[in-house]
Amino acid sequence: MQKRIVTFVISAVLLVGLSAGCSGDSPTPPPAGASQQSGVRSTQPYELRTGDGVDIVYFETAEPCDCMAEVGDAVERSIETYFQEEIRSGVLRFFVVVSDDSANSGLVKTFNSQPFDMFVVEFDDGKGLATPVYEIWNLMGDNDAIIELVRALVQKSLDGQG
Repeated sequence: MQKRIVTFVISAVLLVGLSAGCSGDSPTPPPAGASQQSGVRSTQPYELRTGDGVDIVYFETAEPCDCMAEVGDAVERSIETYFQEEIRSGVLRFFVVVSDDSANSGLVKTFNSQPFDMFVVEFDDGKGLATPVYEIWNLMGDNDAIIELVRALVQKSLDGQG
């Protein structure tokens, strides 16, 4: 089976416009270094960075089945286990986007996301390059392998920030 690898540059104008529509009356987003977290998940709507850093954007439905919920839990556990300092410093941000919430339809379209999808978005001076992580779905049922895959991908992206 042939793997499909897709990367795209997120248009700052498009995503900022879409995010503004999703965020309602929320205040201006904090700088990339400021932590707005509850655990490792961001509690804020997804907003573009203005500087450097890495974002993990995980899409899931509001009520995932057990097997899909396990994948999301493994992604979160990996970030929580290996990257707490990076989350606190703001160099890494983790967002869970509810894909079947109409308020997030702009983000789903921008990322060309399926109901369940994961993207690693690397920012360099406010310009983001989003890479989908399709390999994660081949590992369903092996949470340790998912945790390791996420750890390796996040670490590789963070190492590229230096």
